[in-house]
Amino acid sequence: MKKLILLSLLCLAINTLLRGQVAKGTITLGGEIGFGYVFAESAAWTGQDFTIAPSFGLMVTDHWMVGASFSTGINGSSALFLPEVRYYLNPSNNRNNYYVGIGILLPLINWADESIFDFQFGFNRFLNENIAFDANVTYSVYSQSPSVLSLNLGLQPFMSRGDRDSLWSVASTFNRGDLLFNPSFAALSVYGPFHHSIIEAAFDPDFGVFLNNKTLVGFSLSGYVLTSLSDKPDYRYVRHTHLSLSPYLRHYLGSEQRHWRWYGQLSFALSSSSNESNAYEVDWKGSVLGNRWGANWFLTPNLAFDIGLDLSYNLGTDAEGFRYFQTFDGSQGDRGFRVGASIGVQYFLQRRN
Repeated sequence: MKKLILLSLLCLAINTLLRGQVAKGTITLGGEIGFGYVFAESAAWTGQDFTIAPSFGLMVTDHWMVGASFSTGINGSSALFLPEVRYYLNPSNNRNNYYVGIGILLPLINWADESIFDFQFGFNRFLNENIAFDANVTYSVYSQSPSVLSLNLGLQPFMSRGDRDSLWSVASTFNRGDLLFNPSFAALSVYGPFHHSIIEAAFDPDFGVFLNNKTLVGFSLSGYVLTSLSDKPDYRYVRHTHLSLSPYLRHYLGSEQRHWRWYGQLSFALSSSSNESNAYEVDWKGSVLGNRWGANWFLTPNLAFDIGLDLSYNLGTDAEGFRYFQTFDGSQGDRGFRVGASIGVQYFLQRRN
C-alpha cells in the first residue's frame, strides 16, 4: 500500500505543464474482454470462463461527456449496463480537470431487479497528452439495498480527433526507464456508510519498467479485503481476504518503431485467500505459471490495445480449515492447463513525456 500511495503522488507531480485533451470530439475507452477454457484434473474444475467489461465515452461538447459500460459476473452469472453522463467543470485547465457525473446501473441478468444510481465527483490529472490519473468519489444509491460510498483510483485514456486521424499510422518505441501501466490502482467502498456494516477494499496495480528498448520487468499485485457485520446469528462476522503477487518478464521481438509491437511474456503468480465467519474458516494458497504471446496495437504513441493468447498451468492449490465443525486439509483438483485470449488497454509513460 505504501508503494501505491507513492505511485499516486508521483502521478500527481509529473509534468504539471502538460495540456490535457478534455474537448469536444475527444473519446475515452477502456475495459477488458477475455475468454478461456480450463483443462483440470477434476471434472468439477474443468470448463470455460469469460469476462466482458468494455467501456466508452465521447465528449459531445467541451464540458459534456456521454458514455456507457457493460460488465458480466463470473461466467455470465450477471450482466450490468451502465449509461452515464459526466460534466467537466474546467475543461480548458492545463493541469487538473474536475468533473461531476451521474450514472444508472441497469441489471440485465440475475440482479434481483435492482437498479443503482451513481453520483460522482472526481478529477483527471494528465500524465501525458493521452493518459490521465483519475480519482473519484462515488455515492451509489440502491433501489432495494443500503447505499455505497466508494473512493476509486486509476488511469483513464483520452484520444482527440487529431489522434484518431493518425490511428492507422502511429508508431511507438521504447527506451530504458520507460514505464508500462494497466488501468486500475485501488478502490475502497463502505456499504451502508451511515451504519458501517460492510467495508470492502481492493487494489490491483500492474506496473512495468523497461530495462532496454525491447525488454521490461514488472509485477502485478492484486489484493482484496471484505469485512461484514450481520444480524444473522451464525454470520455476525464475515471476513474475506485475497492476495496475489505475479512478477513477469516481457520481451518485444522488434526494436524499431512500429504500429504493431509483438512480444512474449512469462509470469509466475502466488496467491493466498482466507474466508472466515462464526461458523467456518477456510484458507487456501496456490501458484500459477503463465505464458503469453501478444501484441500492442498502438492507438497513440503511449496508448495501445493489448491483444494476446495465454497458456497457464495451475501448479496446485491447497486448502485447510473447518466448516460447521468439520475440519479438512488437502489439495484441490484444479491442477491443470488454461488456454485463453484477451484484449484490453495498456498505457505507456515515456521519459520524454
